[in-house]
Amino acid sequence: LTSLILRQKMQKLSTITLGCSKNKVDTEHILSQVEDLYEIVPEGEDIPVDVLLINTCGFIGDAKEESVQAILEAVERKKQGSVGKIVVFGCLSQRYGNELPGLIPEVDAWFGARDFDPVVRELGVEPSVDNVSRRYLTTPSHYAYLKISEGCDRRCSYCAIPFIRGAHKSVPMKDQRIKITSCDVTNCYKDKDGKLQFTKNPQYVVFGYELQESQGASANVPYNPYDNGVNFEDLSSDSSDLPF
Repeated sequence: LTSLILRQKMQKLSTITLGCSKNKVDTEHILSQVEDLYEIVPEGEDIPVDVLLINTCGFIGDAKEESVQAILEAVERKKQGSVGKIVVFGCLSQRYGNELPGLIPEVDAWFGARDFDPVVRELGVEPSVDNVSRRYLTTPSHYAYLKISEGCDRRCSYCAIPFIRGAHKSVPMKDQRIKITSCDVTNCYKDKDGKLQFTKNPQYVVFGYELQESQGASANVPYNPYDNGVNFEDLSSDSSDLPF
């Protein structure tokens, strides 16, 4: 009963996550830092909330339009009294951070896509280094997304990812909670010195970290290969598990 009363007094926080599954992982990391302070309302539930956290996408035109529309709808909800505070972060505000606050002043706070500690502080919590790898899962219980790297070193003229997310960097292996077999055979993992790390069979990189509350899980993650200095003829030709 006491727990129920305390929960009823907690502020309600809801999220809208747009774009790719990497954004969902980012949202889940932030929620894990603030879940003790807020009652997390599942995304899509149309009930009044004290804080609405919007994780935007700014990659292509349709994605930018969807993000702007979501923000404008949140502003309308705020005017109607069903949303208290609007906090926006992610790729759109990383890309257009100088323009957006003046265009949509009803948003209470804007943040980019590369550092989430300021978002956590805006929500009233001091970020914890111990919780950096924690997740508040928003997916159904039988699956979750795993982000093993971010950004890109290639500066293709048609792609905004390096300008939004920065240079390619891998999630430290110590922060992984899953045993994963990854495959972008040319760029699937770099250590902190920027060196490619391959196993004996160079078609895979293995992250040997198990899920905290299970016997462990594994996943094969196929990526389109780029020419990044790897000789594909050297890859094992007798493998039946090549992903491409």
